Amino acid sequence: MYTTKRLEQYSNSLRGTKVLWTGRLIEINMDGTVHVAMDNHRTPNVEFNLKPRESGMLRPGLTVTFTGTISSITSIQTFPPMPNMHVVLVDMESVSQH
Repeated sequence: MYTTKRLEQYSNSLRGTKVLWTGRLIEINMDGTVHVAMDNHRTPNVEFNLKPRESGMLRPGLTVTFTGTISSITSIQTFPPMPNMHVVLVDMESVSQH
């Protein structure tokens, strides 16, 4: 079982890792912040920023594949009590919709 400290250490070890992931768009904010749900989550657990003209082409519910670099990972406690990880990506290289 992971303790909060072990989760933080693991999260810190992933900072700077380049990832290629696929998820479902949940929300796109006016400022270009994109919220994505991974692994059949109902709520977003990944976010990244795009230029408004890029994010304006996306719509909630679409499946997207994206490449970026992990900036931070935080643990969010939910009910029932269990940690859910929230990942913030930077240096987005690509976002494509399916």
